[in-house]
Amino acid sequence: MVLMLTMIFFIFWVLLKKNFFFKKFEGSLIFECGFNSFDSGHLPYSLQFFKVAILFLLFDVELIIIMPFLISLSLFFISGVILLLWFILVLMMGLFYEWKMGILDWEV
Repeated sequence: MVLMLTMIFFIFWVLLKKNFFFKKFEGSLIFECGFNSFDSGHLPYSLQFFKVAILFLLFDVELIIIMPFLISLSLFFISGVILLLWFILVLMMGLFYEWKMGILDWEV
């Protein structure tokens, strides 16, 4: 196991030493009809898309956590309901905090 990890580390070290991963290929450069381009070919992305995507993933994972809990709720009713309400309260507090901080406001 140690020998395998050492070999993997050595291979990556050799490749990084040869600058294998960071070569700039001519094919990835912008080329317009024989002239250098006036603008960058990479358009900037709005950070708002990434914020919304991360919030979506966060709440989606939390729903995945809640679903099996709801199925097994009949096993421990009172303590399960209290725990579920506490979990939902923490989620709502986080959502209202994000709303108050303006993360959910769409900037044009």
